[in-house]
Amino acid sequence: MKEDLLPVTPNQDLISSIREVIESGFGRESHGDRGAARVLEEIRTLLAGREPTRPPENTDPFDALLDGGIPALRDLVSWEWQMENPDRVGPYRIIRQLGFGGMGTVFLARRLDGTGGPVALKILKSIDPYLRSRFERERRILTRLNHPHITPMVDSGLARGGVPWFAMSYVQGLPLDRWCDHRELSIRERVGLFVKVCRAVAYAHGNHIIHRDIKPANIMVSDDGEPRLLDFGIASLLDPDSGEQLTASRVGLMTPEYASPEQIAGGPLNARTDVFSLGVVLYELLCGLRPFTPSKDERISFREVFERDPRTFAASLARHRDPDKLAETRGSHVKSLQAQLTGKLEHIVRKALRGQAAARYATVDAFADDLQCWLAGLPITARPKTLAYRFGKLMYRAAHSLTGAPVERAWPRVRFRGSDRHR
Repeated sequence: MKEDLLPVTPNQDLISSIREVIESGFGRESHGDRGAARVLEEIRTLLAGREPTRPPENTDPFDALLDGGIPALRDLVSWEWQMENPDRVGPYRIIRQLGFGGMGTVFLARRLDGTGGPVALKILKSIDPYLRSRFERERRILTRLNHPHITPMVDSGLARGGVPWFAMSYVQGLPLDRWCDHRELSIRERVGLFVKVCRAVAYAHGNHIIHRDIKPANIMVSDDGEPRLLDFGIASLLDPDSGEQLTASRVGLMTPEYASPEQIAGGPLNARTDVFSLGVVLYELLCGLRPFTPSKDERISFREVFERDPRTFAASLARHRDPDKLAETRGSHVKSLQAQLTGKLEHIVRKALRGQAAARYATVDAFADDLQCWLAGLPITARPKTLAYRFGKLMYRAAHSLTGAPVERAWPRVRFRGSDRHR
């Protein structure tokens, strides 16, 4: 059996220094092999504690670095590899990998003594100090949450070398969208299930926690039909004394397809940030496509999300590759599905997807309340856009038109991993 991870944690100061060299080096004017060689020589100096020497001519600089026999670098490579391939972690035996992300790898595991049920064990896989701090924050956040629709943490600890891990209850099931399609849930059944997710998010907000990465893959539905919200890896704690706002962090630590405009732009975040992401999830859950259309190069400006309305449900149904199959997976037919997705339900979803955060639902509970009113046939608060809202957008465009401000610098273009899924 392998060691329970490496016995020594790599020097974090050294790693920070290497990161600084890489980030500054590749931002210089000289690029290509010569630029890479210079950066790698500086790394060699940090690792070996000696004056840099140039690799032989016609030698790939990365190969030269690895072939230089630098034990420290090999340790780093080995350390990260073992993060993804342990046999056991703490008191748990690893069964198989369930998934991985930017911060950690998740494994299906069981206790070595045979007690208890299976767990989803998440272990840090990166030596990046920033990601380590985020991993620790996720663990702390999970200790604060106790809700039937949030996956609970059951154990945590440090593996050899001080590598952090924590174990959560394992949810045997499917992601929200796949679960609904597999069981051909109706529109009303989908909305009812989604309301439970909203209540879980609202509970997190009540504990001053914004999730910031709500998407179908982070909402598992168990075999008993109950949803479980998971992956608080990029969640943030709100400061109740600061107006309940925080600033977005790295774009790479989010899912752009479901992120709000202010999240991508690095603006202030609050509960309305999660409202937007929930709106995208619900839109896709109802009509099978996401509400905003990437351009041909699969890039979309989040200025477009701010300035434009999401596609109507009718437009999305019209562009779907197989609308008959789509309706079938919702226990309906095309004309009936079109009728169900118009009127009040569409008003609710579109309010959650407003580009201006202030125009969305102020809280996730308010969003869920309107959905429950729709289910019960009661009046809702969502209405078509008001003249004041349209005037606000007009003033936004006019301001940038008059000043010539480079709007695209504030609203970056983000590459999506893929265009809308056609089912």
